[in-house]
Amino acid sequence: MAQTPEAFSWSYASLPYFGGMKHNSPTLCALRRLHAEIGGKINENRKLAKRLREDKRHVAAVIKMFSPGYDLKAIAARRTYKANPRFRRGTLFRSALDIMRSATEPLTVAQIVDRMLAAKGVARAKSHEIRGLQSAVLASLRNREGKGRVWMADNRIPARWTLIQE
Repeated sequence: MAQTPEAFSWSYASLPYFGGMKHNSPTLCALRRLHAEIGGKINENRKLAKRLREDKRHVAAVIKMFSPGYDLKAIAARRTYKANPRFRRGTLFRSALDIMRSATEPLTVAQIVDRMLAAKGVARAKSHEIRGLQSAVLASLRNREGKGRVWMADNRIPARWTLIQE
């Protein structure tokens, strides 16, 4: 037996009240407002995604005009580069080296990043910023390991890094 969609229509206001928050409580009002804001952001993002898909189709059409046999599926999507607001390009590794020069013992990447942020005067960094800095410092150290400046002091986990003494 198939039912029409009208048979399923209901609202929270039509439900009986069995306890819990009253419909006019400040908490519930704030949650309804937040729910509405999130819904608005979702709608905005849908519109933006639609516009970006149209732009991508236009670019694909121009590529096909210049080169009809070009395989558009071979073009991979690319992440945009987000600049670090605290360390300009090229200064991150130098800051890590400065911290390692002043240290008396080998340091983990977390210790290096904590000291770098303290040197910049950052008291409360967000966790995603700290993770990003740790990843960037670790990548820099691994990239330059054995090339004359830094080396992994031991095989412990987490790894401890130090400068090569000359």
